[in-house]
Amino acid sequence: MNISLDEFQRLSTGDYNAGEVRLAGETKLAKMNNHAGEWTVFAKITLPMTTPILAVNALNHFVAAYNSWEWAFLVCQKESQWTIAVWMYQMSQEMAGQPWCVMAGFVLVSIPTALVFLLCQKVILRGIVLPSMK
Repeated sequence: MNISLDEFQRLSTGDYNAGEVRLAGETKLAKMNNHAGEWTVFAKITLPMTTPILAVNALNHFVAAYNSWEWAFLVCQKESQWTIAVWMYQMSQEMAGQPWCVMAGFVLVSIPTALVFLLCQKVILRGIVLPSMK
């Protein structure tokens, strides 16, 4: 069943709301013309549009979990259970007179965060560049 844009505008009220992403009326028209269900619209339209947002959330959660030394320091009493952030905190306290050693340790500790960012960077930039190419 194909319907014209005028008929569609008479039938539709507002935009299609998929969570926080608002899809335009033309997308709803394409959905109706292609007989796509809600899951198809979610999988083929909404999810690709929200992938950059999900990548930023994943990056933020990784950095928060990786750098949360306070919780690990309070909960883990055995040194064998400490995270690398707790070890760096202990090293910075013990080697306060040698700041170059502490800075070298912080550079080494920041490598996994930089790798995760580089992996997410392509997805994040795609979310910034593609909408501006309309």
